[in-house]
Amino acid sequence: MLSTLSVGQQDIRCASFQWVTDTDGGEKAAMVVSAVINGKAVAMQFDTGSDVSVLYGQQQAASLGLAVVERPGDRMIAEGHLAIGEMDFLRQALHIVDYPPAQVAGRIGMRTLLGNIVQIDYPSQQICLLSKAQYHLSRNRIRQVQAHIRSSKLFINTEFNGNQEQQLFFDTGASLYALLTDKPHWQQLTGRQGNEKSNLTIEGWANDQVVTTIGAPLKGGLLLGGLEVESLHAHYIRERPNYFANLPLEADGLLGNALFFDKKIILDLRNKRTWFGIFK
Repeated sequence: MLSTLSVGQQDIRCASFQWVTDTDGGEKAAMVVSAVINGKAVAMQFDTGSDVSVLYGQQQAASLGLAVVERPGDRMIAEGHLAIGEMDFLRQALHIVDYPPAQVAGRIGMRTLLGNIVQIDYPSQQICLLSKAQYHLSRNRIRQVQAHIRSSKLFINTEFNGNQEQQLFFDTGASLYALLTDKPHWQQLTGRQGNEKSNLTIEGWANDQVVTTIGAPLKGGLLLGGLEVESLHAHYIRERPNYFANLPLEADGLLGNALFFDKKIILDLRNKRTWFGIFK
């Protein structure tokens, strides 16, 4: 379902997304959009935590009429014209990765979105691209948070209980989580060890493996710009307790969709130093 909203002489180009339920019954586990690649419709996950856009296997590329070429570093890449609703992203590189059978053909990653102003309306289940003029029309209705783009991820300036700024990136692919971090950091934020019976557990897929996350309430709140978020749960991955420490970039963790299920947000992805906006 597509829609175009008028603001002055400009159009806001939008497309709807659907929520997917996880294997253990967790609702809103993934954002799925209907994309068109080389004129063929295909379901894709909308995943800002993925550096690149991906197709799951060479068979997916073949079904879309895409030629796969090998690049340095044993990377397999196909190129094709990509659109989501009325949002036209022109010709995009699609990385081919092996993946078990899934409800989607691949995922839309951050490099496809860079250079744009992206609005996500969670209650209305709608993703839009805004013009510069439309973004400025929204400025008096949003609470802005400083952010920056590094390693094709959007890092948002955040603090916990007045402590130093955290290195957290925004990941729509980690939909069920408000905050996901490493176990040592999780222990500091929650005051727990990880073996408490009252901890929450969520089982799901992380790339091509089933993992379990352990969750508990934070001791205090999280500050996003001038917005304080309380009653927040943090999780870590039981099978990968030092996942973020082992990434090839500096990151303390991620912020997922669960933090914004009842909100509308804006991602300004035009420059390395940029803004994250939350509608008041």
